Amino acid sequence: MAAIDEVSFAKSFLNLLDSKPVKLQSDHKADLRDLGPNQLGNAFPVLERKCKRNPEELSSATIVVRSLRPPVVNLTFTDLPLTTTIYTLRSKISEKSGLQNVKLLIKGKVLNDGKAVSDIVDDSRMATIHIMGMPNVKSEEMQVEECPFFTQLESFVTERLSEEKANKVLNAISTIQGIRKW
Repeated sequence: MAAIDEVSFAKSFLNLLDSKPVKLQSDHKADLRDLGPNQLGNAFPVLERKCKRNPEELSSATIVVRSLRPPVVNLTFTDLPLTTTIYTLRSKISEKSGLQNVKLLIKGKVLNDGKAVSDIVDDSRMATIHIMGMPNVKSEEMQVEECPFFTQLESFVTERLSEEKANKVLNAISTIQGIRKW
């Protein structure tokens, strides 16, 4: 019901506007010098500009890396270019600390790989990043044990059948089981 009331209000308002005479033509242009200061709006205060720094100072940053959980990691990267991505920084941290699956946190939020160092440093060109990661675990290669059943099966089949038939049987068994090629 509210939609009908709004529509009827809009129609009556437009009819009221149409009934009034037009005071200005459609191509009217007002001279802004004739308008007073209140009609132009309030001017914003002039912002203080920071002094310009040496471009060499602006091109690098210092990043301090600390771990939130054990193993304890304290790293400092000095003279790191501001264009360095978080992904590159993460790989450097992984190499130096020996951690895998490193998550970089700043103010409790995870940093995306696409961000640059310039996005996270403050005016003093420093930032402290906390990391969480798992220590590298050397994966031992699983040794496949030679099952005595299959060695006995291979010897039994080769003794009883000709070489050609034995290969066919052993290949059929290996494709079914997906265990080993003969």
